[in-house]
Amino acid sequence: MGARQETSVLAGHAEFLNNLLYPNKALQSRELCLLPLLARWGMEGLDALQKHYSGKYLGKHFLVPIP
Repeated sequence: MGARQETSVLAGHAEFLNNLLYPNKALQSRELCLLPLLARWGMEGLDALQKHYSGKYLGKHFLVPIP
């Protein structure tokens, strides 16, 4: 694999990850809605989120597994 091809592959990966973090070139929190989560996971998904919630962690980000 040549240097150009490696650079192209890395650029593609970087663009993919950037699109995950910034859908439509905006913050996730401004682009993604809670309604699809509710439609897919129902109240169990909200229960899982609530188990991980704590006021002492305001302003921090977490990855929360949803059932």
